Amino acid sequence: MPVYPATAPVLDIPIKYASLDLDTNVLGVLRLAQATLPHMASQNQGTFVTVGSVVGHTTTPWSGVYAASKAAAHAITETLQMEAQALSPNIHVMLVVPAGIKSNIADNSTFQLPETSLYKAYLPSIAARLRVSQQPGASMPTAVFANAVVQATLRRGAAPEQMIPELSNILILVVAAAFPWILWQCWPIKTKCIPDAAQCESFFEYTSGRWLYNEDKQLALRYVRFNVEALQEIAAATIGASYCTAIEKTHEGSYNKIFRLKFDNSQELIAKIPTKLIPPFYTTASEVATMEYARTVLKIPVPEVLAYSSRAHSTPVGTEFIIMRPSPGTELRKRWDLMNETDAKGVIDQVLHAESQFAKYQFSRIGSIYYVEDVEPALRKLPLYRNGSGSEPGADRFRIGPSTEWALWRGERAELEVDRGPWPDVKSYIEGVVRIHQAWLSNYARPFGVQVPPRDSEDLNPEVHKRLLAKLVSLSSTIRASSDLCTNVLWHKDLHARNIMIGNCSPPSIELIDWQGVSVGPLFQQSTFAIFAQYHGDPRVKLLTGAQLPKNFDSLPWHEKIYLKHQRQLALRHLYYCSRIEPNSLDAQQWARDVHLRSAIDEASRTWDLGLRSFRKHLSNLSMITGTGDLMDTFTPDDVDARIQAYDDKVSRLYKELEVEGDGWVPLERYDDVCTLNKECMETWDEVTAGGPYPIANGAPSWFVSL
Repeated sequence: MPVYPATAPVLDIPIKYASLDLDTNVLGVLRLAQATLPHMASQNQGTFVTVGSVVGHTTTPWSGVYAASKAAAHAITETLQMEAQALSPNIHVMLVVPAGIKSNIADNSTFQLPETSLYKAYLPSIAARLRVSQQPGASMPTAVFANAVVQATLRRGAAPEQMIPELSNILILVVAAAFPWILWQCWPIKTKCIPDAAQCESFFEYTSGRWLYNEDKQLALRYVRFNVEALQEIAAATIGASYCTAIEKTHEGSYNKIFRLKFDNSQELIAKIPTKLIPPFYTTASEVATMEYARTVLKIPVPEVLAYSSRAHSTPVGTEFIIMRPSPGTELRKRWDLMNETDAKGVIDQVLHAESQFAKYQFSRIGSIYYVEDVEPALRKLPLYRNGSGSEPGADRFRIGPSTEWALWRGERAELEVDRGPWPDVKSYIEGVVRIHQAWLSNYARPFGVQVPPRDSEDLNPEVHKRLLAKLVSLSSTIRASSDLCTNVLWHKDLHARNIMIGNCSPPSIELIDWQGVSVGPLFQQSTFAIFAQYHGDPRVKLLTGAQLPKNFDSLPWHEKIYLKHQRQLALRHLYYCSRIEPNSLDAQQWARDVHLRSAIDEASRTWDLGLRSFRKHLSNLSMITGTGDLMDTFTPDDVDARIQAYDDKVSRLYKELEVEGDGWVPLERYDDVCTLNKECMETWDEVTAGGPYPIANGAPSWFVSL
């Protein structure tokens, strides 16, 4: 009958031929054992030999079924070795493991790949694998092999497993060590990745979740069409590859889509594409320059940017992009809770070192970092650093340009012809921020379809907002802060556990990612307690008491003790971070909490969609600190304040019950269930007792849609 070898892709071997291979190599051993071992038991002696194969120990591509049959034969034989001893110590079961043996199997084979095979591109390597053991010098003559088996069988005290020739055991080690090389040789052809229309559309769309309200607008803001093939080609050229073999969207958020690309030279890259929520040019140009500054000047571990375009019209990709090397390791969030304390302190120490580097250089302006060539000619003449030195690291390559703070560009603000910096000092910075928001109020402020939270007549009057913003300028000009607090520094203010990548070593190395929007500002506005180290766990473990366990700890159930001990570990990490933070940074954070100026600046862009209540409180605090006593129009009446607070609390409980995130975002797998529950909650909501309308409704304010 025709010979159909078991050397082929597993998916392409007909079941009937796979069955024949298994029947011969596995069931054949079983049949022979069942026929002969009972006779040996009756004679109280005998020798049983199974001819296995080196691939029974280590398989390679295209030999899956054959290797499986030999591995099964090995397993049966090894079991028989033990079971035969129960019958008689004089019954010997031997496994012979040869390397290549000369045969005519390859020459007589009728093998060919089916027309529907997924592996047509690999046909040359499959054919080569079929004949590799039959090359001159690569296989043992049959007679030599037979004589070696007889000699091994007759040898007194022979081992139960015989390598023939004895160099076969070395061959196994070589094959195992060279396995990656074998894979490379068996996969010399890596298929070029050409995404179809449906896959490309999934790249353009936001596919990581749904929204319970304002969804059409949310999705539109995150839809980005681009030339996928052009991105692949640029990335391949960047890494010295011929073409891209795979592209996958790995992450996406409100501001970016992240893709991982693989290439025919086994290299990988990350491509980052901004959404419509990011203003053209400035954010990408600044992000790239800031990463390079942090990497080369501050010596902070940051992904290396290999290619980018900050001008969509100048690239065949059709959109801005950044191509960088992938960060090694994994996100800190996946290991932080279970990390041992030595490694945890190592991570904290490295982050604190990065923060000390942030505080090291004092800049001449408040804004964002750019390459010299990306700022206006007038800004190129200004020094990078406050001391005016041109010899400091980076002084020749970088400049401070317009701020990329998202609040200054959000939505229709990007259309305003206004000054976005850089500013020479805190006073001009606050004045500039306020002018931007006042201009937006004059041109674009309009009532929301759903008033969440409930608003009074002043909340709906743009002139009141503008007047209170002007009060922020006048109040801030009377605040006296030390020069150290007003020093202009670069700072990464979003160091949560997703933005810190850690290596697999111990202690783990770190790499800081997501530098979009990272800017230069006064220390009191910049210095931030790293989010990943903050403890917001069980209230029974109090930071103010040194994270001591509760007094009733000894009387608690064992599982509660384990839980609280773990919580204490996390709290102690918070305290460890506090004990080593830079004194100036700690002073700046404390001052910002006490004075409320930072909070007032941050909320200045949100008075229209959040209401004036919180902003008024910040102004009241500033008035008391400055001693102006001008508080009359900054107060919210107590009864109104209480009603709004009660409504806010009810909204918070609703979001907690639905288990949804801000703006009503829901994971895809929970969307249908949450929609059903949301409908039930909406039907039972009483506006009178709740103090306001149901908050999850089209037209209600959204963080990204309400512009």
